[in-house]
Amino acid sequence: QRQMCIRDRNADTQLGNSLQDTLNDAMAGYQNQGTVDGMMNRAIAMVELRYQNYGTDRIKQKVRAVMGGMAQGVINRAYANGDNDLAETYIERYGRVLDPNVLNAYSKKVYDSRMALLEEDTGAALFAQFGDDGEAAYNHIFSPDFHGAGKSEDSITWMKGMSDKKESWGK
Repeated sequence: QRQMCIRDRNADTQLGNSLQDTLNDAMAGYQNQGTVDGMMNRAIAMVELRYQNYGTDRIKQKVRAVMGGMAQGVINRAYANGDNDLAETYIERYGRVLDPNVLNAYSKKVYDSRMALLEEDTGAALFAQFGDDGEAAYNHIFSPDFHGAGKSEDSITWMKGMSDKKESWGK
């Protein structure tokens, strides 16, 4: 029994080291989705091999935990390098294996990022049309005959909705 425990600890240590190397490779190649998918598949294979005698439920649990940790590492690397769109792609792709609290935090970050872009698009469109005349821009947005186009229309529609909800975005 003691020998079996030592063997299990050694196998766990080996697996942990191999998984860390795989995570490092995935984070280094985060810009290539094929590389990340390949590293995920490699990690899954290692976990399945290590726990092959422990039953399907245990394997699924371990695979989910490993994939969640790897996904978090890759997403964090993408965010750290300013690749927000790629980070969001990975969140969509691997969200099902992330811890729910981590997924909620990423969802908030995505929402905040998109709202900042909407605000920027709205401001740029209004400034291009009205310059420093904020009152004219405000009156234009809330006039019944307002018709925007493209991204700015989406931004302004969103801003009108926030105003209807009594959110204070200022004039």
